[in-house]
Amino acid sequence: VVSTIINPMKQLFIKNSDPGNIEDESETKMDHFEREVLNKVLESFSPGVMIFVRSYFDFVRMRRKLDEQNANFVALSEYTERAEADRYRTFFANGSKRILLYSERAHFYFRYRFKGIRDIVFYSLPDHSHFYSELLNMIDSSSVQQPTATVAFSKYDSLQLSRTVGLSQAKSMLSSDTETFLMA
Repeated sequence: VVSTIINPMKQLFIKNSDPGNIEDESETKMDHFEREVLNKVLESFSPGVMIFVRSYFDFVRMRRKLDEQNANFVALSEYTERAEADRYRTFFANGSKRILLYSERAHFYFRYRFKGIRDIVFYSLPDHSHFYSELLNMIDSSSVQQPTATVAFSKYDSLQLSRTVGLSQAKSMLSSDTETFLMA
């Protein structure tokens, strides 16, 4: 899937080396994401950040976390009314809302096109691997200096990771002691 990305960009994969057991995975994932990625997104005041979330449960947790942080964001899920979704997309495109929280099911059902994306953050990789390249190809690299994609993953995301970067690359990323991987 990585080979189908049209515009070259930095793709930073951040591994959670200690995701705990499967029962605690959602809590440790949120803690890791907040510590390693979300705080940096909130501290930088650059607009055009899309946060992609695979499941609706994680979407609700992330929306609550962004609300707690008083972030300037809009949240677009499969349950968002069409008129409201169009309004949110406009707010995001013109920069009045700098973060867009987006669910995989919303992309699956509606295939929204977005303007104004500068950086994409994947809280979780999509189950449909071609969504990864579709979202990255929405970035207009001519208007963005250095677009980036940041991906948080752990051993529990091995299937989605192997579909995205390939089986051999995923194996080496998961077995490595290194926690960050950069692809260009």
